[in-house]
Amino acid sequence: MTQSTKKRITVSDVLTEHIHKWQRGDIITIEAGTGVGKSHFIKNELYPIAKKERARILFFLNRTRLNEQFREEIKRDGKSDVITIILYQKYEWELRKNSAVVKGDYKYIVCDEFHYFLTESRYNKNTEDSFYAMINEKSKIRICMSATADAMIAFFKYKNIKHESYSIPHDYSHIKELIFYQSDKVLEKFLHQIPKNHKVICFTGSAKKAFMLHATFKNSMFVCSPSGIAPEKSHMDKDKVTRC
Repeated sequence: MTQSTKKRITVSDVLTEHIHKWQRGDIITIEAGTGVGKSHFIKNELYPIAKKERARILFFLNRTRLNEQFREEIKRDGKSDVITIILYQKYEWELRKNSAVVKGDYKYIVCDEFHYFLTESRYNKNTEDSFYAMINEKSKIRICMSATADAMIAFFKYKNIKHESYSIPHDYSHIKELIFYQSDKVLEKFLHQIPKNHKVICFTGSAKKAFMLHATFKNSMFVCSPSGIAPEKSHMDKDKVTRC
């Protein structure tokens, strides 16, 4: 079997046989790259087990668009009877109000992109609240997933937080080439050379820079945080973003 046709190892391949070994109070960390089925594992392997146990799954996400998309998938697949989706930020807001979010019938807490607790602590002072609230849910099985889990796992070890780690090998065989650049003009040059009927997604840390690119390339769509402080957000076509 050549490398191009080699089956990628998925989260379900590695973890399905381990679910029944997990006990209440366990913290499970899963380090797995994009496209290897972290969410698929929760929706298709953990869901039927939780349903059979008459238990529920509380699923944390870190982005509004991801939250909307995943919520629609759960609703479409008829799995909202077991899986509840919530943003970390919403949870933190409820914590400040002393409102109960993690009810007794939740057996599983899934923290997707759980590097959120560290990476967003630079500008969100509430991530510590949600982190320790999750850690203190000792009657639940807590499943923490990320493609970039290294720092959080190191933090667990530093804090002597007992956990069981699983790592799915990263497979980058689908990446043909990596190009690094320093000048924005180089980026524009590459974008101008995109073949007809091909698509590109471009990430930048500046809403202003993204909007300038959008203005240059008329057949593009501009996306930024609708709740952020960037004035460019007023130019975002929310209907197009939702359809996308």
